[in-house]
Amino acid sequence: MGSLTVADVADVACTRLRPDLVLMDICTEGKVSGIFATERIKHKYSYIKVMLMTGFPEMSFIQRAKDAGADSFIYKNSSMADFVKCIHATMAGHGTFPEVDTHHGFGDGECPLTPRELEILRLFCTNHSRKEMAEALNITTSTINYHINNMLAKTGYKNLMRPGHGSN
Repeated sequence: MGSLTVADVADVACTRLRPDLVLMDICTEGKVSGIFATERIKHKYSYIKVMLMTGFPEMSFIQRAKDAGADSFIYKNSSMADFVKCIHATMAGHGTFPEVDTHHGFGDGECPLTPRELEILRLFCTNHSRKEMAEALNITTSTINYHINNMLAKTGYKNLMRPGHGSN
């Protein structure tokens, strides 16, 4: 058993630890997302099962997880019983992926995120600071803050958080 905070060394850890199952968060510290790390793990060790998870119910994550070779996908707000069922199904070779609900937007809000908001969310999930996001998108940090506030209003979340880091 092992635990990492950065996804960019997950494949190296798999070499050392030889797990049967990797529980991978999509948003991790560092510049490598859990989706990219999953792709690297599955390329090197196709026999290792990878279950991706996220606290952000963004619809494109499910397809991107499948494309990366993830064996299953679950949202962090799922019950413990659902996690256990997902792990058992994954280990039995039965991939579990949530149904994509195209009638609703991100989170509990009824408004879908705009393409710009999705760009910002993706950058956030790869641990870009607000300044880095602004530079990457050629906009100001004030505009980043504006879009983040819109996302929070649409989803009902109070803030964007990274585990162990406080708000960003």
